[in-house]
Amino acid sequence: LIEYIEKLQENEFIFEQIIENQNKDMEKHKKQLTKEKRKLNDIQRHLELTQDEIPNALAGTCQFSLEDLAESIERQKEQKQQQIDLIKQLEIELKNMTVSVNDWESLQSQIPSWREIFLTADTARKRVLVDRLIERIEITDEQVIIRFKINLNDFFVQPRISNVNGVPESGL
Repeated sequence: LIEYIEKLQENEFIFEQIIENQNKDMEKHKKQLTKEKRKLNDIQRHLELTQDEIPNALAGTCQFSLEDLAESIERQKEQKQQQIDLIKQLEIELKNMTVSVNDWESLQSQIPSWREIFLTADTARKRVLVDRLIERIEITDEQVIIRFKINLNDFFVQPRISNVNGVPESGL
């Protein structure tokens, strides 16, 4: 039973998988944030170039009218503000993801192993643990059959019973 409980613990590498997935998500998020910051720099550069054309428009040497430049500048300022808001939102999400990963690691370190729980439990708690794991035990003169509530094939690579006839002696 202790070996079975240890197998359950081995399959609890789910925390590591969750952290790995969150780290991948964080990397994607960081790339998205970098991309959006580059886009903000492009908007800022275009805005500055458009603003630099104002003196030429006043002098009449620009191909755009002053009104066209003013409309373009206004649109670019709106785009810039939207981009700034998007970047702030992405930064907040990234910060929250970092806290979440740290929370998972803290939670994982606080959870005791199945083996520790079983070995330190009193008889009543061991009975509850066994009751949660085992559906039924059938004892006959020829064999003992333990029916688990969980599919054991998920936990064992090799077959559980090498003798097709079951357990040769009852041991009781």
